[in-house]
Amino acid sequence: MFMAQPRPDNETGAPEKKPRRSNKSPEPLSENGVEATAPKKRRSTKKSSEAIQDTGTEAESAPKKRRSTKKCPEAVAETGTEVEPTPKRRRAAKKTSEAALEPGTEAEPTTRKRRATKKTLEAELEAGTEAESTPKKRRSTKKPPETVPETGAEGEPTPKKRRVAKKTSEAGVETGTEAEPTPKKRRSTKKTPETVPETGSEPEVTPKPRRRSRKNQSLKGQDGFIATTPVAERLADADIWSNKARKKKPAKKMDTDHLMVADRTRVNIVSYKLCDDIIKYLGPSLDRHRGCDLLDMNPGVGVWSRALHDAVQPRQHIMMEPWAEEYTPFIKEAMGDRQNVKIVPKMGMIWKDLQETLQAHIAPHHTPTSRGQTPERNDSILVTMNVSAWPEKPVYSFPSLSVMVAYQLIRYIRTSSFFQQYGLVRVLLWANNDFKHRILPRSVGERVRANFEAELACEYIHEVAGIDSYDFSYFRRNSRDEWLSYESAARCYRNMKDLGIDMIPGRETRMFKALEEDPQLLKSQKLAGRNPIRVLRPFQDELEKLEQEASPKSSPSARLHSLRTRVAAEGQEGIIVLELLQTLEKLSAMGPSHPEFAPLETEFNNRINGMKRNLREIFYAVRDNYFSFRRNSGPTLLWDRRTYEPLTADPTEFWPNAPVCLLDIQPRAVDPLFHEIGPSSNRSGDVSDILLRTAFGHPANSLPHAMASMWPGFADLVDQCPSFIDPRVGGTRVSGHGELAVRAMSEENWADVVRAWMNWPFRPSYLTLLGRAPDLSGAESQDAEGSGFGGGAMGARNL
Repeated sequence: MFMAQPRPDNETGAPEKKPRRSNKSPEPLSENGVEATAPKKRRSTKKSSEAIQDTGTEAESAPKKRRSTKKCPEAVAETGTEVEPTPKRRRAAKKTSEAALEPGTEAEPTTRKRRATKKTLEAELEAGTEAESTPKKRRSTKKPPETVPETGAEGEPTPKKRRVAKKTSEAGVETGTEAEPTPKKRRSTKKTPETVPETGSEPEVTPKPRRRSRKNQSLKGQDGFIATTPVAERLADADIWSNKARKKKPAKKMDTDHLMVADRTRVNIVSYKLCDDIIKYLGPSLDRHRGCDLLDMNPGVGVWSRALHDAVQPRQHIMMEPWAEEYTPFIKEAMGDRQNVKIVPKMGMIWKDLQETLQAHIAPHHTPTSRGQTPERNDSILVTMNVSAWPEKPVYSFPSLSVMVAYQLIRYIRTSSFFQQYGLVRVLLWANNDFKHRILPRSVGERVRANFEAELACEYIHEVAGIDSYDFSYFRRNSRDEWLSYESAARCYRNMKDLGIDMIPGRETRMFKALEEDPQLLKSQKLAGRNPIRVLRPFQDELEKLEQEASPKSSPSARLHSLRTRVAAEGQEGIIVLELLQTLEKLSAMGPSHPEFAPLETEFNNRINGMKRNLREIFYAVRDNYFSFRRNSGPTLLWDRRTYEPLTADPTEFWPNAPVCLLDIQPRAVDPLFHEIGPSSNRSGDVSDILLRTAFGHPANSLPHAMASMWPGFADLVDQCPSFIDPRVGGTRVSGHGELAVRAMSEENWADVVRAWMNWPFRPSYLTLLGRAPDLSGAESQDAEGSGFGGGAMGARNL
């Protein structure tokens, strides 16, 4: 049987009491030099009081209790009795225990919690010893106990809260020792230890990084950009370009802040070699503008303005530069002593400023085209402007300044306003490289309402120079058979040879190099529809790299195996799409009167109905591109009508080093059906705008489905649109999955739709149609993929 052992007596002879199981545990006293330690409790968040000794021995600090909500009693030095502390609430914001020491005793630093937000160093005592630094506590918000001033011991400094802006540790002056600086905290904004004046020593201070001069930044790279020409270095030193939203207040009270901020990030052409190559490339087409009036908007440093001025020798060169004060030194250096150059400190994108400039400099030498008269080409006026910016900033409801200006240009042509009122004026437009896909799409997948409006209003839009690169969004939208691209490039190559246009060495595109390496592709032949479908994918470059790195002896990696499997699957899908495309071409040539047409058409539609959705979408994209390219009257897309291949530019030829392109826009006379705009007309042009918004809300739908969505009963007039089934203008005789889609239609197809609407006796009034139309607030949400130019906000803003 187990017998309980008697408890030993202490030095006074009184037996020790059994500790109670409570949250309050008194701390025993020691008078004979024996250290007494209070038992440690679980989850204690409080600090035990320090023992007081009369014998000169060192008192240990009471250990912590684990998450205890109570406070240990404080010891009384003289009586030896214990005082029951008043219990505190849980999570008290402050606790303080005072320790009284006799002279000569040393106080042990209080243990601090983990992750404390501040460290403090304890000053040395009078004995000359160095006090240990107080360790951290975990997420402690409490203050260490203060020292009673009568005992002669030094109290610990009170820690500050987290994220303090300044902290200073002071060393004891009497000891003659040097105070160590307080170690740096994370997220501290300022930490500067003070120097002890009597010791004569200085604390350690972390040196700040040396800031480079602005000139060194421009030479070595400012914001990641590299200045490769002297003009770029000077432009970087001038600090005109800014990525920050700095605003310059206009002279008058006008809502132009958005334009001024966007123009602050303008990209300048700084390479004389690039400009000379472009002028040499465009030489034959620029000869017809000799002696013209040159309207130059946003000339910037004037490098491009000088090259164009020397090429056309204008009668007057009007430069509209809103930042004339900053750019005048660059313009004077570039233009030299040319007497016919005039700098106008106004912004050409503001209608009021543009109208005033035209009235002062252009109107005296030209006659406007009268209303109702068909406009003709006017080569005595040439307009060039730079709207490229990096980074692109939204301007009103438009995603960038380039998109807004492009929308304005198309409206000028259709309404014969501003400089287009003097005839069809050619425009050379510098814009961001991504913008060319908005106004000059390379497949029907990128074609939206704004692209179609540009095709209606322009004879051609050529990309003169740009960055030859593809991004992920291009692969995502461009599901076009690569054989069509080869056919288009071969046609352009033959046109260049016929016109005597030679490619500038060193500025060839990848497609141009591929044609020169394989002369078989240059022959006039049909490649699309005869070879298996090939669609560009973003992973092809990765696959080629992995194939080169793969070893024939070792097994392929998981990624390489996955890509090979995907390529094999797409190869099988390409064969299926090719068979369907050949069947569709056979049906179009056969005609409904052929006895085999009906059963073959039914089989064709049933086969597509049983396909998976992804494969069906691929077929739709290939079909629409095929119809758009195979028209007897020529391709529908302006890209496929190009006369020459674009030159390749490098981002380092611009400041900042941003991807920029140059577009050549030549307007044409708009069909009178689309030119009737305004209250004094029959509104056919306005009706065309509203119906186009409805049609391009779902560009993959067929034209009969689009007509049904325009107004109830309008789809019954499909028979009045003969171009839908005419293969010469891109039509097809196959119903169901072989019908012509909205994104593949031509100008003739859309003219039939508008003409049928205007001849329809049951058509609603213009105001009724306008009330039911999609939102015209300027948002481009009605355009697929968000690639449109925006809408009628320009009329509301009246810039």
